[in-house]
Amino acid sequence: MWEPGRILKVGFNIVGAPIDIIYVVQRYAVEWERFANIKFEFVQNMATADIRIDFCQTDPILILGAKRC
Repeated sequence: MWEPGRILKVGFNIVGAPIDIIYVVQRYAVEWERFANIKFEFVQNMATADIRIDFCQTDPILILGAKRC
């Protein structure tokens, strides 16, 4: 899906999301860098993100390019 070694921009919709949950997701995402030959850059602007993570109240979801909630 992505080129090996690519830096993927990850954005969070932080509205209603506990900050400690965001830190947990970031910590585990960085673990994947060791195994998947990719790097993550966490960005403030969701519009620039390759991967968007939204914490909907009823259905937390990882979103790639489209908003579901």
